Amino acid sequence: MIHFKQVASKLLGPKLSQDRSENLEGQGLGMRDGTVWGPLILGRLVRILELRNLMRMHQVSAVPSPPNSLPQLGERVDRVAGRVRGPCPGLRRRLASDLIIFPPFRTAPEKRRAAFTKAAIVVRSRVGSTLALAAIAAFTMLLTACSGNQAAGDAMKQNSPPAVPVEVAAVTQKTVPVQLQVIGTVEAYATVSVESMVAGQVQTVHFDDGQYVGRGDLLFSIDPRPFQAMLDQAQANLARDQAQLQNAQLEDRRYTELYQQGIVSQDQYDQYHSTAAQLAAGVRADQAAVENAKIQLSYCSIRSPMEGRAGAVLVDQGNLVKTNDVPMVVINQVQPIYVAFAVPQQYLSEVKALMSGRLRVETVVPHEPDRPEWGVVTFVNNTVDTTTGTILLKGTFPNPTRRLWPGEYVNVVLTLSNDSNAVVAPSPAVQTGKDGDYVYVLEPNRTVQYRLVTTGPSYEGSTVIQKGLRPGETVVTDGQILLHPGAKVEVKSSLEEPGA
Repeated sequence: MIHFKQVASKLLGPKLSQDRSENLEGQGLGMRDGTVWGPLILGRLVRILELRNLMRMHQVSAVPSPPNSLPQLGERVDRVAGRVRGPCPGLRRRLASDLIIFPPFRTAPEKRRAAFTKAAIVVRSRVGSTLALAAIAAFTMLLTACSGNQAAGDAMKQNSPPAVPVEVAAVTQKTVPVQLQVIGTVEAYATVSVESMVAGQVQTVHFDDGQYVGRGDLLFSIDPRPFQAMLDQAQANLARDQAQLQNAQLEDRRYTELYQQGIVSQDQYDQYHSTAAQLAAGVRADQAAVENAKIQLSYCSIRSPMEGRAGAVLVDQGNLVKTNDVPMVVINQVQPIYVAFAVPQQYLSEVKALMSGRLRVETVVPHEPDRPEWGVVTFVNNTVDTTTGTILLKGTFPNPTRRLWPGEYVNVVLTLSNDSNAVVAPSPAVQTGKDGDYVYVLEPNRTVQYRLVTTGPSYEGSTVIQKGLRPGETVVTDGQILLHPGAKVEVKSSLEEPGA
């Protein structure tokens, strides 16, 4: 049921609404005590749509007409429609457009505009007050619908947005080591390039590429036959000279006795005595030649000088090698092993002070962060690098499982001291924004506060907070992407607080 008189008074004015009411009653459309049944009036909207199509056909957007004509009624409807509030502006515009609201004038021939004006007046004379009241009734129904939607929208606005689910943790105090974290390079404890000491042909290679070899293991065999012949010759010369020496020594003793008895002269005695001495020296030279031949022969078997990891075979079987010509293989000692790293020069005094004892250093392989290797600093370079302002250090590591490999990049952690009572928060709680690092702090009323913080080093999943947090406060560790200052939150789970 629609209250007609009140709406008609707003749209048409008091006098015009009274005239139209009387006309409506005269046409028997159900006026009872100022009310009209909406379904009876809505049927009249068909005429309005016909008028709208007629205006589109003639490309005219408005009709010059006397006061109280149909276009003026549309303008009044538009003014009232502009006051409608609520969640249905699209519906308001649609209905107002279907009534009498048209776009601005388009250019059209003068005769066409005059023809349309006449047609519009004819339509108005036929429709009369019924058409006006149909527009009023339709718009009144719009106001009723919008008021209902407005109430529903207000009810929705009263409902607060849902709380954001988050995870939280407590800010605590604990002792945190003061550490330097740098990138280091693994270096072999010792490196040997194996070369041949004799010239010859490689007969056999006794190891595989990359094999771990022990001290004294046979690596290469050079053709030993020429060197064996040289040894045999040296041994033969030694035997010959030893036989001659034996005979010369017998004659020397005989002539010595004869000389003492005065039977032979001094010259004869000296001659046999010097001959024996010469042969004795020749025997010693032969012995040295034999030893040299043995050494040359031993060089035909090339053995590992230390325990370590062999590299690739650089000279294959069948190749000819020269003395000290090219490396045949490179061996690196990996047990123990060095890790070289550089630290800023401002820490040099602390490092030197701690070097009086055993300065421990930790190395972490990037793909195995849970299995660190421990060693001690054994070398501090004697010069600061002027180009980088750093000092080179080396740590020695036992490397029992051979996890550290020469040339590998590792993370080096050097502990200089311990910071007691440091304020720490879980590292996931610290976020980075345009103003720097920040956290969301949980308030007692289950809202969050945005707070900037100054961070320090990180250790075992926690970050030192130098400024911005106090022990005992609670920070959000997960779900920050949906938060804003003052947002309501729902705690999903929390880490155990201290003392709980």
